Amino acid sequence: MTTTACRTIRTRLSAYRDGALDRSTSREVAAHLGDCTGCREELSGIDAVARLVAGAAVTVPSGFDERLRARLSARALAEEAWARRGRLARRSSLLAAAVLVALLAGLGPAIVRDPRTGPPSITDDQNLNLVLFGTADLEDTGGPSPEGLSRSEDRSE
Repeated sequence: MTTTACRTIRTRLSAYRDGALDRSTSREVAAHLGDCTGCREELSGIDAVARLVAGAAVTVPSGFDERLRARLSARALAEEAWARRGRLARRSSLLAAAVLVALLAGLGPAIVRDPRTGPPSITDDQNLNLVLFGTADLEDTGGPSPEGLSRSEDRSE
């Protein structure tokens, strides 16, 4: 059975074999190898593969280096383009959220009402004035006052 410690050590075995670990990590791997037969066998298998590969002659096809660099460059450009799209999407989302918050903050009092009071009455002069002029104060808009309306009705009779 492989423990969590063994899984961690096994990810470091190749670097340990190549001498690529820092001193403290290398000592940690060596101490574990002293106690764990399974990890020692794993390191032995890595050594066997490394010896086989070391003796193999590898020829690189003509132009391989240029093609590899071009593909890596294209990948880097594509990743940067995706990153730009992501930044643009985040900024657009933030802008839309800010506009929504601003709209709701401005319309909040008109939208949010006490549910116990029921819907506003349009027949009420103040509510009508609020709808037409944006203020419930009849004197601010120069609109008709309830007193003025009753006087004009008295004159017409």
